[in-house]
Amino acid sequence: MKIHFFRDHKKVLFNTFKNISLIVSLLAILLIIVNYFITNEVPDKILLLKIFVITFFLFPLLAIFIGFIKWKYEIHNQNKILNHYPFNELQKIGFKKVYKNRNSKREFIKEVFVKEIENYVIECDVDSQYEPNVISFKFINEKNSVILRFHKTNHELKSIEDLNSKLEKQAESLN
Repeated sequence: MKIHFFRDHKKVLFNTFKNISLIVSLLAILLIIVNYFITNEVPDKILLLKIFVITFFLFPLLAIFIGFIKWKYEIHNQNKILNHYPFNELQKIGFKKVYKNRNSKREFIKEVFVKEIENYVIECDVDSQYEPNVISFKFINEKNSVILRFHKTNHELKSIEDLNSKLEKQAESLN
């Protein structure tokens, strides 16, 4: 399933637009009130209209556009890493594609791969924001979570079986 930005993120986009409009507009109103008390003048109607069009409409749209660009960059980077050998064969060792944040009102949907080994759920993820060329495997259970990271050009991993054995050894060492 392919993620469609506008269709699949209606809640996030609506809440982002609403929250940014509200915060920026309240700041603009506050600045207009402070200006009135300092100068004892009210801005003319045209200026007020321009301010509210910018704060209610244009600024939130700009923020959503920047969010869209960031989301596209992260998906592009994730696909680039997940198409790199041996990570392009994760499904051969039992990983399943899952969509995180499906019902979130604050975060965009993210595609991750998940597998279970020895009481641990392993979540494979690419965090483009902090380490764009690193793929992380997060071992999660009810007691703790540990992250194992690999650079996309890791020369230790000769095959998907090498990756699988490293993941299994990590799970065993955590028990």
